[in-house]
Amino acid sequence: MKKIAMFTLAATLSLGSCASIGGTSSATIAADITSIGTTVQAGAAKLCGFFPFLSTAEEMVASFANAGPIADVIIAAEKSICDAVLPLKPALMGGRFGGRLRLGSPMAPVVNGVVIHGRFVQ
Repeated sequence: MKKIAMFTLAATLSLGSCASIGGTSSATIAADITSIGTTVQAGAAKLCGFFPFLSTAEEMVASFANAGPIADVIIAAEKSICDAVLPLKPALMGGRFGGRLRLGSPMAPVVNGVVIHGRFVQ
């Protein structure tokens, strides 16, 4: 499922580029996905004090790939991450987890099939 979602996002980005510049390489698409992922990371950290792993941010973007313009997709991904983790903040910040949602954490929420991993920075 993850690979299908990332392919959908890559196809969406490449088709958008075809219309404007005549094509794009897979390296450019990968760089675009990473850039969008880092934008989601920074936005979520600013919005709710949670810094998701890059893989989580990229998967969230891919899960919203057909939601409209990329700016709307980024906002939806940031908001969804924050909505999922904010109820967990008191337990994570005061407990043995040190504000982190690590791989395999039993507390890690799932949004659109994406397990949210990262850490609180505020």
